[in-house]
Amino acid sequence: MIGRRLSRGSGAPFLYLVAEPGYPNYGDELIAAEWLKFYARTRPTVPVVVDGQAAGRAAAYLWRFHPRVTVVDTVARLAERNMITRDSDVGPQLEYLVRDLTDSAYNPQYSLGIDLLNHHVQGVHVLGGGYLTGRFPRNLGRAAIVPWAQGKGLPAVLTGQGLAPLDGNQLEFARAVLGGARLGVRDAASAALLPGAHLLPDDVFANGLAGLYRTPPPAPKFWVNIQSAVAPGEPAGETGEPAGETAGQAEAAQAARYDYVVEVLRRWGATPDQPVGVVECNPDFDAGILAHLQAAGWRTEFYPVLDLLLHGFPAAPGQVWLTTRYHTHLLASFAGASGAYLAVDGAYYAPKHEAVVRLGSGWRRGAWGEDPPDPGPGVADGAAKARRYAAQVTVFADAGLRRG
Repeated sequence: MIGRRLSRGSGAPFLYLVAEPGYPNYGDELIAAEWLKFYARTRPTVPVVVDGQAAGRAAAYLWRFHPRVTVVDTVARLAERNMITRDSDVGPQLEYLVRDLTDSAYNPQYSLGIDLLNHHVQGVHVLGGGYLTGRFPRNLGRAAIVPWAQGKGLPAVLTGQGLAPLDGNQLEFARAVLGGARLGVRDAASAALLPGAHLLPDDVFANGLAGLYRTPPPAPKFWVNIQSAVAPGEPAGETGEPAGETAGQAEAAQAARYDYVVEVLRRWGATPDQPVGVVECNPDFDAGILAHLQAAGWRTEFYPVLDLLLHGFPAAPGQVWLTTRYHTHLLASFAGASGAYLAVDGAYYAPKHEAVVRLGSGWRRGAWGEDPPDPGPGVADGAAKARRYAAQVTVFADAGLRRG
């Protein structure tokens, strides 16, 4: 085997977190931040590495949650060089990934990160989210850090994973990599894909949702958080639009969806002279509804993702929400707000919303172009449930990191 001399430093071993913050996408930022808070409280002397694709942008946010956090992109970039597609030859691909994580000779530009991984890590925690799915073949290879850790005799645990959709060779890869892992998933569709997976609450519950809400809550009664199907400049087909749809067709379809949002608001009793709260979770996808409402003469109050991250989520009892976003559904319903959700597509987003319903949300499901749904109730005793879910998630993670 080709090899390079790697350091044998005596620095304190890191806890290595694989995650997906930095784009920003509100749920992914929140999950990384909540686990950093948890580890700062429960393992204050242990330095932590967060490994994700957008390391620079993630570092600008995550520094405030842990006094000894380092943010890198080693595993994310090595996985990107070994994309797992439906046609991948699973055995050799997994071998290449583990090899690249072990020997810096194959990717010397990442040698410092590979050195850190191989000689300064005490355990691996793959944080939750929806980034290890068939929709993102450049991400799926990150799961190879689990057999890498097992080969090193290091404990490894995965929590809050949303793996669906997965099929073909991508599913074969996931089963080969995670079949014997301590794996927690957040939705029933993911649990069905991998026998032995544990169905758990979402990772955002790591600290029981404490401190995540804006106080005092803003004034609007009605709130929307609606993502577009395709980001500006992005080819149709990558985020739920039918493959081959022209830009003009996509734009017309999106306008029709925004018109449906207006129809739902009117059905619920909202009027253009009342301010409607508009939340943004991802700047590339969520601002279109704001322009649409304003062009139609509606008063709005806009809460961009930066505001959510720095000042808290603006949900409270007495509000009424309509959203396509999973973590918006979760946080607003657990705050006691009523509402309804819309699934952008069935394979990726529907299992997420169904997971929130399983956890206690009474929100009703709507569908584009159908009769507007009535808002359903928020979670009864949301604070108590959140504390119970925190215990489930963190005990599972702690137990996994003590193995090995």
